[in-house]
Amino acid sequence: MPLTQIRTEFLTDEEKDVLTSKKGKKRREEIEVRLIDTSLVEQRICLRRWGYGEGG
Repeated sequence: MPLTQIRTEFLTDEEKDVLTSKKGKKRREEIEVRLIDTSLVEQRICLRRWGYGEGG
C-alpha cells in the first residue's frame, strides 16, 4: 500500500527501526503481529517493509 494511503500511525518508533533495518544484504527484517478480523478471529501475520526500486 502506498504511504499516501496510510492515514494513521500504528507502529512504535522501535518497530519502525526494525522494519527499516536489513537482515543480511537484501532481506529486510519483519515483525510478527496479531490481526483480529471483523469476526473477531485472531490470526498472526508478518509485516515487512518493501524496498521499492531496490529489487524487492
